[in-house]
Amino acid sequence: MGKKLLILSQIGSPTKPEPKEVGAYLRRFLMDKRILDIPWLPRFILVNLGIVWRRKKPSAEKYHNIWTAEGSPLVVETTKFAEGLQKQVPNVDVVIHWRYGELNAEQTLKPYQQNNYDEVLVAPLYPQFAMATTGSALDVLLPALKKIWPQQKNIKTLKPFFDHEAFLNGWVNRLKPLVKADRHLLFSFHGLPVSQIKKTTGCDLESCCDRSDNDSNCYYAQCKQTVRLLSKRLGLKPEQYTLCFQSRVGPKKWLEPSTEQTTESLVKNKGVTSVVVACPAFVTDGLETLEEINLELQHNFKNWGGKDFVMAESLNHELAWISGFAGIVNAPDRWDQNHS
Repeated sequence: MGKKLLILSQIGSPTKPEPKEVGAYLRRFLMDKRILDIPWLPRFILVNLGIVWRRKKPSAEKYHNIWTAEGSPLVVETTKFAEGLQKQVPNVDVVIHWRYGELNAEQTLKPYQQNNYDEVLVAPLYPQFAMATTGSALDVLLPALKKIWPQQKNIKTLKPFFDHEAFLNGWVNRLKPLVKADRHLLFSFHGLPVSQIKKTTGCDLESCCDRSDNDSNCYYAQCKQTVRLLSKRLGLKPEQYTLCFQSRVGPKKWLEPSTEQTTESLVKNKGVTSVVVACPAFVTDGLETLEEINLELQHNFKNWGGKDFVMAESLNHELAWISGFAGIVNAPDRWDQNHS
């Protein structure tokens, strides 16, 4: 069997939890047309003369709240995951691509240019497909691969893995010890603007998102399917859990219901005082889980009158998840051939 290259693509992190480094990271992030869908010039002006100056200091404070002695939790956990995965797939070179890191895709791959690979696998580490995550990663990686290996024809991309047994089992194992009869389970996914969701072919955010098949490439549909699959395996009744969406930014209409409003309503209108929050749009904990959920939402929950708040850790570098992902790497049916 020939040598393979596996590229794990993750969002990335500032190099330090300081305004300068956070500002540089925010510029790279917000200048992505998949994130801020407006023409380049107004995007440049808005990002560099508006958003970054307002947000870099408060964002740096948020990063400070979760930073560890090892560094950014997202970077640390993803690196440990990659190192563990490398041990289980010895015939594969595993490399991490940080989508908004200091190195671009071409610079990340350059050290491997002299290697002759029979196959190149591109794996964005996002369970559900979205143009703002998986699509953005492929936007930069596929052109970079053509430049580094212009003769390479065997390039494959990972299919969404929200329905894969390794992913589902990882979350079930995380949640089983935390689920109790009197504790409400919130499945909180990263939100997206409705306008972006409706760009999916055939999407109307109504009946199409309740399909039971796994063929739809709609983020909302895949989030709902994730919840259906997990709640069934956990043996939950409909009144024991809620699907919601976090991380809203700006005036656009976003996917609903919001995590914050849902949590407040559970406490104030239904008398819920105990919750566990799971975030299965992420395979690695970072700012959106450790700060936005475990710190901010927990603080608000207790101010509203809640008592017992638990955030389920993500899959991170848990050994069973690493083994499960190694199975995905070696499963031909989990990969799409790139024909571009």
